[in-house]
Amino acid sequence: MTFFNASAQTRYGRVFDALLSSLPSIATSVSAPQRGDLTGSVGEYFVTRQGTDGVSRLFLIYFVRDVDGVWRLDTM
Repeated sequence: MTFFNASAQTRYGRVFDALLSSLPSIATSVSAPQRGDLTGSVGEYFVTRQGTDGVSRLFLIYFVRDVDGVWRLDTM
C-alpha cells in the first residue's frame, strides 16, 4: 500500500486486504504493464487479462506524481 497515494490507500485498502491470498495468482493472470500516455505529472499504463468468457479485457492503471515528487499509484 506504500506505493499508493493517500486517496488510493483509502479507496483500495480493503480490496487488497480481501484479495491478499489471491494476489499471486491474479498477478500471473495479467499481462506485463504497457505504457499508455505519460505527462509531467500523470502516467497511464494498462494490463490485459483474458476473462473466463475468452474475451480479453483492458485495465488502466494511473500513476500521479505525489506532493513529495514520488510517483504513486492513483487509480486502477
